[in-house]
Amino acid sequence: MSEKLPDAPPHPYASSKLAAEMGIEAQCRAGHLAAGIIRMLNVAGGADPDPTRLVPRALAAAAGQSVLAINGPGTAVRDYLHITDAADAFVASLEHLPAVGKAERYNIGSGSGKSVLDVVAAVERVTGRRVPLEHRPPAAEPIALISNSSKARSEIFWTPKHSDIDEIVRDAWRTSFVAR
Repeated sequence: MSEKLPDAPPHPYASSKLAAEMGIEAQCRAGHLAAGIIRMLNVAGGADPDPTRLVPRALAAAAGQSVLAINGPGTAVRDYLHITDAADAFVASLEHLPAVGKAERYNIGSGSGKSVLDVVAAVERVTGRRVPLEHRPPAAEPIALISNSSKARSEIFWTPKHSDIDEIVRDAWRTSFVAR
């Protein structure tokens, strides 16, 4: 996904994020501020406050707390970003703000996609435990969502350093389950 794609949010949550971006851009055009708008997909790698996301659900299943329910065959692909890389992107955008009156949108991601089953395999490698699965009917969702971060790399000099899926899972496992 590139920043150049037309704005066409597929669901209400995406519409709310776009509305926030448009509000920021309006304030910039009015000359009130400058902004670097960071767009991220699947942030993980730490203690996750949302237990409904894939990485914490897979870790909970590995810990014996549940069975991991997945939609369809588990082939949907997403771009996973380590929380540390996400934080670095915010810092980089602040260090390279555009001129007052401008807003720039930056997609932030690892640039490589992992399927649901890839994430499950990483959880099993990292934890040494099996993840019990329950396959549900396929959901109406995109087959793949992968971020194109080339604009962030060239304009704010950001690059992911910690977004290998095993590192993401290892850090999430340590902060969410091993520390308990």
